[in-house]
Amino acid sequence: MLFNQATRQGLQSDRHLRQQLAVSRDLSMIMNLNERYTCETRSCGLNDGAGLPGQGDYAPDYFDAEDSLAKGTRFTAFEALCAQGLLTELKRAIDDQALEGAPEGAAVNRTVHLLDATEGGLSLPPHRYRVDWKDADERLLRQVQLIPTVAAWCP
Repeated sequence: MLFNQATRQGLQSDRHLRQQLAVSRDLSMIMNLNERYTCETRSCGLNDGAGLPGQGDYAPDYFDAEDSLAKGTRFTAFEALCAQGLLTELKRAIDDQALEGAPEGAAVNRTVHLLDATEGGLSLPPHRYRVDWKDADERLLRQVQLIPTVAAWCP
């Protein structure tokens, strides 16, 4: 009986470690998306360049001389995204990514929640989001709150 109990505990421990590894890999992918998410035009999306965006690549330049629009129009559009809708495309990009590496028979589910000021913070919406990972029994494995790099350019 002790041997069977020790075996079960060992298998549960192994499954838990594999779940945590899958969550860590998924979080790494999300952090990468978080850094590559930019709003250089009138909408936001993932920067598909070879490296991470530079300081001037996250938001449109207010005084872009090559912009065919009136000075500041693209930045005004960015300010409107900051007021609402900044994270819509980032959430969609995260949701489109499959969570891989969970051990067989021990599913891990990811949920992304856009947060607002009423959900425990001083941050104005929609600059923060929370990611929850749960097992098949809906037990919380890990939870993180993130702010995309592009939000630093919001007024």
